[in-house]
Amino acid sequence: MMLGALSTGILADKIGRRAVFLISVAFAGVFGIASAIVNCYEAALITRFLVGYGVGGTPSSLSLYVEYMPTNIRGRSTLILPIFYAVGSMLTVVFAWLIVPNYGWRWFLIACAAPSVILFIFAIFLLPESARYLIVQKRYFEAQSVLKRLANLNNFNESFVNLKIENSNIDQISTSTTTTTSSTTLQNSITFFLSTLPTKQNKDVTIRRLSITVFTLHFLQAITYFGLMLVAVDMGVHLSKASGSCDIPLSSSTYSKILITTSAELPGLFLAIFLLELVQRKQILSVFNICAGGSILLMTFQLISDCSIIATTIVFIARGLTEAANEMLWVYTLEAFPTNIRATTLGFSKGVARFGAMISPYCVAYLFIFNPIISFFVLFSLYILIAIGCLILPFDTRNRKLED
Repeated sequence: MMLGALSTGILADKIGRRAVFLISVAFAGVFGIASAIVNCYEAALITRFLVGYGVGGTPSSLSLYVEYMPTNIRGRSTLILPIFYAVGSMLTVVFAWLIVPNYGWRWFLIACAAPSVILFIFAIFLLPESARYLIVQKRYFEAQSVLKRLANLNNFNESFVNLKIENSNIDQISTSTTTTTSSTTLQNSITFFLSTLPTKQNKDVTIRRLSITVFTLHFLQAITYFGLMLVAVDMGVHLSKASGSCDIPLSSSTYSKILITTSAELPGLFLAIFLLELVQRKQILSVFNICAGGSILLMTFQLISDCSIIATTIVFIARGLTEAANEMLWVYTLEAFPTNIRATTLGFSKGVARFGAMISPYCVAYLFIFNPIISFFVLFSLYILIAIGCLILPFDTRNRKLED
């Protein structure tokens, strides 16, 4: 997934968001099914690697999505997408709960890969390329075709405005009243879209400083997100064994606790959607991480009582706050970088986040086995570091137009 995010991000800025997304989804679907039918360890390793590569490339769709969103609803619209991710995570737990004990892991992998195959089929016919990307790349005829298609789908008149491009330079666009000719037919949809593009802002802020800060935050946020996820599983097993309710690691009781804590991502996202356009991005990111860190401290005291209900509630709160902070950071990343490098920086952010996910078992989960208190202290420290890092981001992106 790390390699997929790094390479496909660069590729999406070269050949387009749509093509990279289709390739990534095809990888996830085809090799996901292949991994369920292979008969040797080496083949399983290769196919799961290719699945991860495909999954790592799917965020190219985020760049495509945000490049169509108006400024006033961009943040909230972007946060709607992780709701489907959260629902998918919950369904994965349900699939594992119902399928693995009864039908085995192969059918579980097929069930997880099937949505990617279905998505690929629909995306081929329904998913357009980013018009903003095409215009920045000076592919005007393709941009016109995309915008005409979208106008038709929305029952909108293609000739709603008469605008004229003086030349192929995006920065030299003027409006004039023209007669309807084959030339203006080419220009109408394109120039209207171009007229909405903002001028560059925050020129005094270097991309280097922004990139280093954002990449570091994604790295640390991934450690906390996946570390907390693994700790939730470990705590479920620990409490189930303490109560004598199970003799095996993943009992029905453990699955139910994992499902409950995973569902916490939904209220966390709804809270983020509500606050996103009311408060500065940097401030709310910092507050969410501080509150999540406070929840981690409560876990330390809970260990003394070994109360399953209290533990599940605390993990539920921490998961919700962590998911809200994590997704708001992705919104900030999408909004902060210009179009010509947006997919590249998003891919690199995903790459460093996957590296954080890779080391999170060693930083957090393994420590829980030997000393849960130390594990919680590490998580708490990471949350505080992230909160401080969010405050030193060079600028806020609320109500800020996308750069090109």
